[in-house]
Amino acid sequence: MKPVVRVGCVESLSVDLLPKLILRLRDKTRQIVTILATSNSLHRELLEGKLDIIISSDSTAELSGLNRTLILQEGSLLVLPKSLKDSNCWKSWKGLQFCGLPFIKYHHASGGGKLNDVFMRTAGISVANQIEVDSNSTMLSLIAQGAGWTISRASTILQNKGLMNEILYLPMPEPLLVRKVYVLTRQNEPSALMQEFTQLACSILKESVAPELIKIAPWLKQDIFVLDPTSGVMVDMTGKRADER
Repeated sequence: MKPVVRVGCVESLSVDLLPKLILRLRDKTRQIVTILATSNSLHRELLEGKLDIIISSDSTAELSGLNRTLILQEGSLLVLPKSLKDSNCWKSWKGLQFCGLPFIKYHHASGGGKLNDVFMRTAGISVANQIEVDSNSTMLSLIAQGAGWTISRASTILQNKGLMNEILYLPMPEPLLVRKVYVLTRQNEPSALMQEFTQLACSILKESVAPELIKIAPWLKQDIFVLDPTSGVMVDMTGKRADER
């Protein structure tokens, strides 16, 4: 009998990866159930047995009882309102601190929030903030209306194509912040499920998603890697391994 598969996914890959993945799994399953949530919520539901497999962006999570496979690595970028289009403030952290607009935070418990918080704390970057959200769409809508700026990813821009012309997305000052995306299952789940799911996800990322990310942020061409399931290594779109950088 074909299985029922319950899949959880972070919002940033819910438009460009998840639908294609569902269509490719449709003939292999009896039913597919999907939910979207922040990484911390997905981890909890996976551990509680409410989900079978998740796509998570929480690179800091070290949870026991789970199998984890890295499938995507992407450099970050700045997202700013168009009111700053003639400003050079985005070229340095000091400039951003005094750009006249606050930093908008991703919710501190989300994968993006944890990633940004750890990065800024480690790099010693301090910026004023007033607003904290856990939705990419809300984040970009606020920025489009001039409420502030943030650190995000090209996958977030891709997910919100309707806002692409209403915001600026530019290279971030050094050091570059990298986001990692994982497939996770419980250790007692059949390994074949994770293997097939991972192979399909990586195929879609390589064929459809990564090329679009590079169109959005061509300066990140050498900072976007997808897992090659055959060799088990992360490679960019030219086939260069991440460990060769």
